[in-house]
Amino acid sequence: MSASRLCTPILTVLMVIALAGCSDSDPVRGEFVAGCIHSGASKSDCFCIFNELEEKYSTEELDRLGKEYPPDEGLLKSTVAAALACRD
Repeated sequence: MSASRLCTPILTVLMVIALAGCSDSDPVRGEFVAGCIHSGASKSDCFCIFNELEEKYSTEELDRLGKEYPPDEGLLKSTVAAALACRD
């Protein structure tokens, strides 16, 4: 998947991080994965992307950054890099 094709789903995912309502034991992970899947990615890719992001950011940072508008540029770049790494 090209970086340009990832932009719209990733922006959607970042917006959905801020929404509550997923019944995962880790709400931030659950919200991210739910939004990611809703954007068209596979469940395994979504978990992979979140795991990659957790290597750079704490859950609290992901929660805080996911609620920022406009989205944090560093988080956007990290998400694209994580998505590309998960596709390899």
